[in-house]
Amino acid sequence: MSTTQVAIENAIKAVNGVETTKVVKAAATTGTNAQFVAALKDAAFTGYDSANDAANDAAYWAAKTSFNAVTTVAQVDAAIAQVNVDVVAAAITAPTYSIATSGTTTPVLPTVPTGYTIAVKTSATPAAYAADGKLVAAGTSAVVYTVTHTASTKTADSVSVTVTVTP
Repeated sequence: MSTTQVAIENAIKAVNGVETTKVVKAAATTGTNAQFVAALKDAAFTGYDSANDAANDAAYWAAKTSFNAVTTVAQVDAAIAQVNVDVVAAAITAPTYSIATSGTTTPVLPTVPTGYTIAVKTSATPAAYAADGKLVAAGTSAVVYTVTHTASTKTADSVSVTVTVTP
């Protein structure tokens, strides 16, 4: 098995458990490249629980559909990275920030997991919430954020959320 295959196998084991990993490992060691890719594609969606993850349902089906054209390990890696950044972006909710607490000189942005960055893509009311994420004055602004997966540089935009800035 290649180093990439071992790394993917370990990642799948951490997320989806030993049984899924056995299928992927078998495909990697005795199967064709196409069988290995098929096992990876299946494994990428093994941990999805539609009953408890309805918020990400649309992102899940869009991602699963995007896997139809995947034929290489590199494409699996890229598709999984895109799925992950889409999920992070979909989780951004409407924040409320306080000028008294945060000030006006440092950008204030939603928190994203380690390995991701976030930036303001658009702010409808920069007089309240600037395009660089700085708080300007009390008010609200419809804001779209761009989330980037640092390692892959894959990006996804959040839906428009209303940022509330309080004095």
